[in-house]
Amino acid sequence: MQSIVITGAASGVGKTTLAAHLLSNLPGWGAVKLTVTKEEGICQIIAAPQVIKQEGKDTALFTAKGAVKVVWLKASSSLVGEAVAEALPLLQGLPGVVWEGNSLLQHLRPQLVIFVTDGRSEMKPSGRSALAQADLLVFNSRERNFNPLEQSSTPFFFLDLENRDSIKWLAFCQEVQRKMGGAKELQLEERIKAEILKSLDENGKLSCEKAHAIADELGVDRKIVGDVLNQMKVKLNKCQLGCF
Repeated sequence: MQSIVITGAASGVGKTTLAAHLLSNLPGWGAVKLTVTKEEGICQIIAAPQVIKQEGKDTALFTAKGAVKVVWLKASSSLVGEAVAEALPLLQGLPGVVWEGNSLLQHLRPQLVIFVTDGRSEMKPSGRSALAQADLLVFNSRERNFNPLEQSSTPFFFLDLENRDSIKWLAFCQEVQRKMGGAKELQLEERIKAEILKSLDENGKLSCEKAHAIADELGVDRKIVGDVLNQMKVKLNKCQLGCF
């Protein structure tokens, strides 16, 4: 079972959003959210659908983005390892899992560690430790002319996670694929191309409605589908102006 751990500088920098975006391109994968509590003696493994799917929870977002199994760990810092050990049997049989949480790195050996920062939030201690182990850095920012971690030699990407730039997102997915050893699930561009080819009409064109459906089914921005259409030199018909 492959694993990706999403870590970050602090709360609110975009870890959950990035994890959700990745899950939309990893069919069949599961997800684990870690919440470290200040209260001692806590070790809860939550997998009940009525809790996981509660509106507004990060775990509900993971489910909505296609995770086939979602587990929420709530644990005191001293019991994170025990929580991870209890969660692993629930994830058996999955091709991979996206984990979210800095403290997970003390108890897992993932194939890939991604560190997220917005370049503004103050780095918490667990963030510094996670940064030292990161394979990829994501700067969740519209600005692309600065590197808040100038001393780092780790490959980095500027991604506005709320408004994904199509070219940047494809480049990031390709780098994740490379780091994961070419995992087929992450070949986003090839999946889009395959769906386009299946949906062409008798004149070799794609309707705007079907282009929308491809974007929605794969969980990607419509601009990404538009870029792939341009690469393939496929024309749209019945187009809704400005969507692609």
